Amino acid sequence: MNTKLNQVLQNLHQAELELQKIICGENRRFSINKLTGDLGEYYALNDLEKSGLFKTINQSNTSNNSYDLLGLIEENSILKNNLNLTSDTVRIEVKTRRNQSGAKYLSGVKPDQFDLLCMVDIKADYTLNCIYLISSNKAKKELDINYNRLIFKNNMAFNIIIDGKLTTTN
Repeated sequence: MNTKLNQVLQNLHQAELELQKIICGENRRFSINKLTGDLGEYYALNDLEKSGLFKTINQSNTSNNSYDLLGLIEENSILKNNLNLTSDTVRIEVKTRRNQSGAKYLSGVKPDQFDLLCMVDIKADYTLNCIYLISSNKAKKELDINYNRLIFKNNMAFNIIIDGKLTTTN
């Protein structure tokens, strides 16, 4: 193997281990084996905590749960108007795409198992671009049932979160 390439890969792995140490040190679930997805979940949890939409929000205990985050919405949360909720508890699915141009395919989307879909858009350098909020009803309408995937378009979102601040899409 190319010696320079091998060194760069070793440095990358060390950076991944350091990233895992930092995030796990904040009592968050994280695995370098699922770097992009878990980093997106980390960003979603942190920005949703800052957004003012939820009284509390927590990561699910296991990575294979039917949803990623569980939140208790604030009394005056805009989520009440945008989601068809039967309670104040919101099941949140997080899907992450990194530096993807063109159509963003979100696979494994199961709208019956969540109330809110967060599509996390990460830049090439792994920093957060923004988070799109999509209702499960909208996801269900747009779902490609043959492939169990959603071809994401910006206009599916009812709100966007940038740096923990809510922005309308209209």
